[in-house]
Amino acid sequence: SYSDIQSVQRTDDQILSSYPNPCTMTLNVNLPQNDLLSTVSVYSMEGRLVLTEQTDTDHLKLDVNALTKGTYFLRVVNAEKQLTTKFVKQ
Repeated sequence: SYSDIQSVQRTDDQILSSYPNPCTMTLNVNLPQNDLLSTVSVYSMEGRLVLTEQTDTDHLKLDVNALTKGTYFLRVVNAEKQLTTKFVKQ
């Protein structure tokens, strides 16, 4: 059996995962478990901010349907941590 999770970053027991990767319409983001407000941002490879959302949950569904095909950086920032990973939009 295979998992849909394609990208995981581990930093001091904090895990950021996103799936499916590559994605087409929705990117599921599993955030480090905490009660802090987190800002989830998507940047193009050129460093341009293309999407941002705030959440205080440990799971978020990002609508990436409007993004053009390509590779993007996913960044999660809260008062304690900053985590970054990449995903591909098809």
